[in-house]
Amino acid sequence: YLVANVAGQAVSDISRVIPNVIPSRLGTVADAIRAVNTTYAALPDDHPFAFYGSGPASTPVRRPPITESFAIFQAALGIRRQKNVGAKYVAQHVSYDDLVLAILTSQPYPVARLYADFAGKLLHDFRQARGDSVPAQTAALARTTRAMHATLAFLHRLTTIPLPPGETTMNPILSRYPTLTPLNEFLTAAPGLNTPEKSFTFLLGLLAGKLVSVQLGRRVNPESLRWIATATFSEPDLRTLFVRVRTKLDQYSTTKDETAWSAEMRGVAEAVATAGAGIPKWTLSRDEAAYWFAVGHTLAPVYLPAKEKTEHPRVKEATV
Repeated sequence: YLVANVAGQAVSDISRVIPNVIPSRLGTVADAIRAVNTTYAALPDDHPFAFYGSGPASTPVRRPPITESFAIFQAALGIRRQKNVGAKYVAQHVSYDDLVLAILTSQPYPVARLYADFAGKLLHDFRQARGDSVPAQTAALARTTRAMHATLAFLHRLTTIPLPPGETTMNPILSRYPTLTPLNEFLTAAPGLNTPEKSFTFLLGLLAGKLVSVQLGRRVNPESLRWIATATFSEPDLRTLFVRVRTKLDQYSTTKDETAWSAEMRGVAEAVATAGAGIPKWTLSRDEAAYWFAVGHTLAPVYLPAKEKTEHPRVKEATV
């Protein structure tokens, strides 16, 4: 097995040769690829985690996220170190040689390195898109987050990066809102989403993503995108961001007849506040916080969908 750059039939920059890979392990990897791709294929066409490529006449077509070349890694974590990378993000913490070796030899790999490069690539991609339209900026955030989510799902299935089972203390709050049942189920089942800090950060991202939709519907330049671009994702930073998001939504709710708050949004805000109050000591790294915030932000159209004619719908973009 070669670790290299592959373009069609051309192979370059070979950095490692992994000999004598056990056939049964290759079978396990193939099974994991099929299983993860099947999960993503079952998502609705307008789901933020649905993967698209370019079909005939450049029309968007659904495609599987994981291939035998593991190209998804570079979409999530940055490209391998090589010459002439231009403006692309280069992975600083993940060694693709070591990661592929871990996959093929059934060894664990430190998840902290993935979160570090995800945070770096997310900020890089987001800043690269700052001069573009708002939908293009949110699409840039979604592309990197989608790739990272699929990468973790694949590595978790292989136990290369075993994630703890999801658990949440938000059930009593969210269960009061029947329309938030899918969100409650996601919080309970999502691998790795197992602490109050992660629930707080994910739900805050969800609410911030909803604010973008509300502001676009009002033809207002979304300030929250600027807040995200300058965020450090530390505990004080995230708590301040929650106050900002909540205050901005309150500003759009000046009368009884006109409010930006739906019942579901109030439920999410209550869950954020409850999670934040129940954290005895903050232990979540800034890099992993960036991941969970981005997942929440990207999934806002799913769990807090836009009101008809009053908010901006999700814009589908092709992903190559």
